[in-house]
Amino acid sequence: MINTYILVTLLAVIAMVVVVPISSAQPTWELYENEHCGISLKHPYVSDTILDNDDSDNNFQIYSFVDHADPDSMNMTLMVSCIDKAIPITYEVMELAKSSLLKDSKAIVLEDISFNRTTIDGETAGSVAVSKPIGVADITEVDNTIETNHSNQTYVIKLNFAGGEGISGFYNNYKYLEDNIIDSIKFSE
Repeated sequence: MINTYILVTLLAVIAMVVVVPISSAQPTWELYENEHCGISLKHPYVSDTILDNDDSDNNFQIYSFVDHADPDSMNMTLMVSCIDKAIPITYEVMELAKSSLLKDSKAIVLEDISFNRTTIDGETAGSVAVSKPIGVADITEVDNTIETNHSNQTYVIKLNFAGGEGISGFYNNYKYLEDNIIDSIKFSE
């Protein structure tokens, strides 16, 4: 009787593993290091496209694209620029970044500006996020700009996410990706 119970339970677990495949779009959090900017971070997928032009030592870009096998996946663009001097992060600078994000927006869903907060490596940073619907489909887009200083350099980190509601909801998926990317940032000095 006990052997039969164990056998049935084992077969049920094996059937669940076979029936419920792991989505290929689950983030694997790949490490990327840029020696020119002195920064490392993790990006979601092995399949991400990285543009790191040797002619331009002060920036790089990482792109992720929707994987239709996972309804919660979304398009993502990450752009990082490093400037060889510390530019003061002021309220006016963050307002300028916000106005740049708002200029092409017709319907704003969410607008967030944070000034003088402590983030990456305990540095002071400012951030601006703007969310808006795009196109006629149920697609939402979030643009986020973060500026921080570290070791007499200024880093401008721009994130763009676009996707549908999926299973977990657009804002949950966006915040999950954004928080994991930002939390993974490390400076080499």
